[in-house]
Amino acid sequence: MTDKMLAIVGGGPKAAAICAKVACLRALYQAPITTVVFEKEELGAHWRGDAGYTDGVQLLCTPAERDLGFPYGGVFGTAVASRMFADHSWAAHLVQAGDYGRWVSDGRRRPSHGLFADYVAGTIRQTAGDIHREDVTSLRREDGAWTVGFVNDDGQRDGFSGFDGVVITGSGPPLAVMGDGANSRRVYDGASFWTFREEIRDIARRAEADEADEDLVIIGAGGTAAAIAGWLVKAGVRKTIRIIGSQPTLYARADSAFENRMFENIEVWRTLSFAKRREFCDRLTRGAVWQAVIEDLTRADNVLYTPGTATGVQLEDAGDSNGALVVTYDISKDPTPPSKTAIPGPPVSAFVVIDARGFDGWWFRDWLVPSLRDRIGANPAGMEEGMAEDLSLPLGRGAPNLHAPGHSRIVHPGYSSLMSLGDMADAILRPYVKAHLDAQTRTR
Repeated sequence: MTDKMLAIVGGGPKAAAICAKVACLRALYQAPITTVVFEKEELGAHWRGDAGYTDGVQLLCTPAERDLGFPYGGVFGTAVASRMFADHSWAAHLVQAGDYGRWVSDGRRRPSHGLFADYVAGTIRQTAGDIHREDVTSLRREDGAWTVGFVNDDGQRDGFSGFDGVVITGSGPPLAVMGDGANSRRVYDGASFWTFREEIRDIARRAEADEADEDLVIIGAGGTAAAIAGWLVKAGVRKTIRIIGSQPTLYARADSAFENRMFENIEVWRTLSFAKRREFCDRLTRGAVWQAVIEDLTRADNVLYTPGTATGVQLEDAGDSNGALVVTYDISKDPTPPSKTAIPGPPVSAFVVIDARGFDGWWFRDWLVPSLRDRIGANPAGMEEGMAEDLSLPLGRGAPNLHAPGHSRIVHPGYSSLMSLGDMADAILRPYVKAHLDAQTRTR
């Protein structure tokens, strides 16, 4: 039987979870499926601190036990779950490294992003059918399958064909920074901050020494904005750090049993309206800050939160790229009648601005032919609502599977994050191996 071919774009935890599960299925049941990972940087790059997104020292927000196989149940039975735990769990990773005893003795602390990246990268190397360090530039339909296109080392367009499905992973690139202030060298986004964090710290120290009447402004109210503010506080920045966010405040995310049960109770999840599902995910995974980060910010006396929707970043003097920046924002986009216009807040003068509003989760649409690209762009909410149980997008008849777990919040609350990596992998893989596993069951 010819193997099903599954391409995975991105070498992070979702890729690791899928590759590890495939390795278990192949070992136990000779499942005819092969994974091929495409990663333009090193495996786990966005967790290491060398490619932005983190400094690698930040602690993982989710418990380490919510690892690549969690919750170790799923549709493939206990044999696969046991093999997954024995070979590819966080505990197994530590046992292989000789660090398990120390981790338990130290209180099972959450690992740093860098250590988590080592776990992810090691798992992919052990279990992926193939790994290509390529920057994907296109996805084309050819003969009923996907061709993954990229530019090779010689600058020529190249590609690999014959993929029955493609899985898109990762958060995507940061949203473009807003306004004319993008021309300033002191406006950063949620990824570039981490690359230039020490330079930003030094700018803040000079502003403090000069007694500049300006703030360090962070735009955004989610985990990225809060993590950036937390790093600045720990780095000793004493100037005012002003967070401007579209939520009323920073919402704290604690590890609550009541909330966590929703990630495992899919039957209850399916009874909720789409609006309630989005509200839950926005409150707990997208727009919330983990309690440990909140505590760091609470202890600081120079962090302020201003509710409002940022509308622009401009240079105070358009001819002086080194001059002050001005951040404008609206207090309300939906004010109480009879007024229907936005209410502007007082402009904020800043010496540095970090635009941490988020990332473009649909960046891969530009890889597709215009008809598919436009279908996604015209109705992204409909794409989420029409997503199949295997996390494939509703691209229309004749399109091979394009799985997008980052947009799966309607299907399941935990598949877009690290909360349920094991079940996420099961959901994607089941259609590719179901017929083979059913046939094996009948012959026993």
